[in-house]
Amino acid sequence: MDADPRRRPLAKTLQATGGELLLFALAGLVGLTIAQLAIWTGVARLRPQWLFSWGTILMVSTILAYWGLERWRVRRGQPAPMLRTPAEREPWLRSIGIALLAVALGTATVIAIAAVLGWLFGPTNQPSVLDNLDQRDPAARIELIIMVVVTAPIIEEVLFRGLLFRRLMPISAGAAWVLATLAFALQHQSLVLMPWYLAMGLVFTYVYWRTGRLSAAILTHVGFNALTVASRMEFGGL
Repeated sequence: MDADPRRRPLAKTLQATGGELLLFALAGLVGLTIAQLAIWTGVARLRPQWLFSWGTILMVSTILAYWGLERWRVRRGQPAPMLRTPAEREPWLRSIGIALLAVALGTATVIAIAAVLGWLFGPTNQPSVLDNLDQRDPAARIELIIMVVVTAPIIEEVLFRGLLFRRLMPISAGAAWVLATLAFALQHQSLVLMPWYLAMGLVFTYVYWRTGRLSAAILTHVGFNALTVASRMEFGGL
């Protein structure tokens, strides 16, 4: 990879971006295959669901496949890019402050987006995994909360920020921001809530980019999802 992506001709930038997306898609295909095998063998029906759900198996398998492709490229002499060196990263306390501020600003943003969408289109009644919070089985509710507040933020940030965004940044910063955020939003499979997920994807990406710490982006994601779950349980949604 060129040290400065701004000096790379457009054709080479597009070629490198396309190649990275092809490997990302290949990793996703591996993850999808393993997730389908989990359904056929009954593994995806095991408890706890935060560990054995189809979505968790898909995402974790994709992460491992994409990370494996990165290790393979390292062995072939292509160094793994770093977003920032340890010396360039924000201090821990400042990173935590940025994450907490991002949770507040992100929550305000999605509330505003939800209000605008409701005003334009009325109630959407969009199905959500949080609908299952109404079930009476306490164990199932706890599993769902763990999956939404802990499991999902970790695996989504590792895949979309820690791997895809980090690998695209040396190629094109613009492509990294757009494609990582778009991939994050699309994997939620909700066109109605696409503006919501795009906004949050940008917030999580900004925290990672600003601090240089993936853990800060995970903390932001955990905080936002925790507020969403608490709001749903107390008030029926944001």
